[in-house]
Amino acid sequence: ARAFSASAKSSASLGAAATVPRGFCGGDLADLVNGAAMCGVRAGRQTITAEDFSGARDRILLGRREASNALLPEEKRAVAVHEAGHAVVAALSENADPVAKVTILPRGRALGVTEQLPEDERRIYPESYLLDSLTIRLGGRAAERLLLSQTSSGASNDLAGARQLATRMVREFGMSPRLGPVGFSEDGPQYLGAQQLTTRQYAEETQRVIDEEVSRLLKDADDRAGALLESRREALEQVVALLLERETVDGEDVERILGKVRAPGVAVVMDAEPSQG
Repeated sequence: ARAFSASAKSSASLGAAATVPRGFCGGDLADLVNGAAMCGVRAGRQTITAEDFSGARDRILLGRREASNALLPEEKRAVAVHEAGHAVVAALSENADPVAKVTILPRGRALGVTEQLPEDERRIYPESYLLDSLTIRLGGRAAERLLLSQTSSGASNDLAGARQLATRMVREFGMSPRLGPVGFSEDGPQYLGAQQLTTRQYAEETQRVIDEEVSRLLKDADDRAGALLESRREALEQVVALLLERETVDGEDVERILGKVRAPGVAVVMDAEPSQG
């Protein structure tokens, strides 16, 4: 058996690299430590560095890196634009979780990933947090529209996730001024022999209002994402260029770029420890 220790050189950043994501159980923590140790073994070291923990965490959360999933040059740029949009919008959102890492290296089924890690374990999500979450989800598509003059199929998962979140905000969390303080739980199927019946707790007119409110939330979030990116276009392009150069960028790099490039007259929240999603 080999004994491992944390590298003194990287101890300052070790805690941040090994931040435990929400939902991790004891088995996941064991996998995290074992994965970091394996990274050290493959590198021929007897120390575990921050990079080892970061790589092990990414493998658990995002899947194994797919080296064979090569992208065409124009696809690689499109992915870089998309992920840079997510990252910049997240960094500019007052109630968002901090950006930990942005990568355009394919992992699992994802061609690129913007990773946010919460500083605290949340159990209640305020409306401001959820609205920023909607805006961040649509940031990739907004960046494509701004820098590439068109959107792509790469935003399909973002759109589906945003619609699901907006629907819950309206239907379950009572966050629609038009519907007021009402909450309808998601309707589950009812089984009657070989038939499956789906029931609804509200009228057709209520469903129409729900659809309209969901569309409003998504449109507002899309507009906010576009406005943020337009006001920081130079910074967005710098993040894209850095991603194409390095393929993986730390959240600190994104904040550094945004700190240097500021549009006059536009307030930017760049707290050292932003709180939020």
